[in-house]
Amino acid sequence: MCLQTSYFPDDHTGEIIAQGLQDSLASWKLREDSLVCMTTDSGSNMIKALRLTEWPNLQCFGQTSQCHHECWKKRRDMAVVQAELGLPSHNLITESLTRWGSRQLMVERLLEQEKAIAQVLGADKKSRHLVPTWQDIDVLESINKAVSPLKEFTDALSGEAYVSVSYLKPVIHLLNNSLLQPEEGPAPRRSC
Repeated sequence: MCLQTSYFPDDHTGEIIAQGLQDSLASWKLREDSLVCMTTDSGSNMIKALRLTEWPNLQCFGQTSQCHHECWKKRRDMAVVQAELGLPSHNLITESLTRWGSRQLMVERLLEQEKAIAQVLGADKKSRHLVPTWQDIDVLESINKAVSPLKEFTDALSGEAYVSVSYLKPVIHLLNNSLLQPEEGPAPRRSC
């Protein structure tokens, strides 16, 4: 749940961000001494802001995964493990803010490479805590299943060489008659 979004017209320096974070906490009447943790990217301005506020910090999993992706030793280890496990030698994918479907692609690739990621991260004491749990994987599989048809739909409608208005009706028909239909199976149990 997003409590607040703030506009910072000035430079995003550590000092300005620290003040903005403190103001946000105060506006919600939340005490700093009750703060458990702040999750941020690893930008120097965010690190400085949290150092100035003296708040505990947990780096974002996505950002940390990207650092994992860029680290040559981890990439080398990943390639070895992928070969051992018979997985495709694909790189991890990072979300791109300008392409909404990139998040689904990132999740899909993480699921594809789950065993290799777990083995590489689990082999290093510093990154062992980042190994996705079965609950994390369950959530990611559900997200992937829900978002994949929407990505396919938007991809089908955004092709440059073949999309026309006449393509819209068949795609909507496909969505309504197959992709958006409830799955067959036992009815969900309800409790009072």
